[in-house]
Amino acid sequence: MRRISCAHMSRRVVSSYVQIKFRESAGIRLCYERVFDTIHIMKRCSKCGVEQSPDQFYKAKGTRDGLRGDCKICFSKRARANYLANSEREIARVKQWQQANPDRVRAAQRKRRSQPGSKLADRAWHLKRKYGMTLKQYDDLLTAQEGRCAICEEPPRADVSLHIDHDHNTGVVRGLLCFRCNNALGDFADDGGRLIRAVHYLGPVPKDPELIQRLDQLKTRFSPLERHWSAVKQRDRSDTL
Repeated sequence: MRRISCAHMSRRVVSSYVQIKFRESAGIRLCYERVFDTIHIMKRCSKCGVEQSPDQFYKAKGTRDGLRGDCKICFSKRARANYLANSEREIARVKQWQQANPDRVRAAQRKRRSQPGSKLADRAWHLKRKYGMTLKQYDDLLTAQEGRCAICEEPPRADVSLHIDHDHNTGVVRGLLCFRCNNALGDFADDGGRLIRAVHYLGPVPKDPELIQRLDQLKTRFSPLERHWSAVKQRDRSDTL
């Protein structure tokens, strides 16, 4: 909140005092407190009706006080509702503006990247948009896997994060994998039957009771009908490429 000491008020400040007092009809209220000898300038939001400091309003040219009538919170709510109701139109409008103003877009990107915490904010936005996860949920899953890949059980390099593996049909997150294991699942088209055949192709199955039990479970899980539908899905993916 802006505080102006009455003992050091210049002629310009007094002029502003008179102007602001004159604009009370526009939603601006000036409070004079003799106890603290300060002046507080407040503005009432035209939407929620709450009196707030001027820094809680966006600037607007052409208005008498140089500010929007609605506060930042109300403006954001209205903009969000408008975007959800007309998302395709808004996306097209933003893309058109970006193509017409490439220099301003690059300048805004450089400014955003230079701000502290921008990388963390970008990662949080990416996780939420693509996987519906928060940073805390990712960290909890990483802790549950003891910081290792869910398949090879190898820890990643210090400068690399584990990839999020999800079901491409349902979008459900299955676990965190290293780059090689995540790519391997993609190469096998997430087909458990192919993976089992690959295991047998490499040679005798290791005499590990837990591994043998897991392979038996996979064999019973992928019935001939499921293998058929897996092949159909793979063919449809090939047609779309």
